[in-house]
Amino acid sequence: TETSILTYGGIVSARTGRVAGDEFDHAIISYLRAAYGIIIGESSAKLLKHQLGTAHPGLDRGSMSISGRSVQSGLATTAEISSLDICEALRKPIARILLQIRATLEAVPPELSADISSDGLVLCGGSAALPGLAKAIANGTRLRVSLAKTKEDCVIKGLQSIIGAH
Repeated sequence: TETSILTYGGIVSARTGRVAGDEFDHAIISYLRAAYGIIIGESSAKLLKHQLGTAHPGLDRGSMSISGRSVQSGLATTAEISSLDICEALRKPIARILLQIRATLEAVPPELSADISSDGLVLCGGSAALPGLAKAIANGTRLRVSLAKTKEDCVIKGLQSIIGAH
């Protein structure tokens, strides 16, 4: 996860952390092992993240049955997993993202704080699409949070505008 404050064509403050999609998948795998005694693979974790994933406990995205291996018996088993389970699994990685955002904001000169308060934050990239993430970040920062209009290429377009390339 990259957090940056950009202004006047330059980076004022930036942080990089190892929290994003893969970390979300590993958090889901660990949570289901501890809570349900079921071992699942990365592809199942990705499926759960895309189908049920949410960063906000008030967002109910339903539930689904997932197959894996029992921690106790080593045999195949299934478990019914809810979006609330996935939200709980993602709680710690999302908290780390919030800490990173706060550290980036704290490094900003006071003169820019008013601009950030009025303009808010913009999320982009794959993890930005996680339902409820913008709301969780808004609650954690008390700032307005919006999603970039184009997810995949907004970082490239932003870099192009900074360096003046077309």
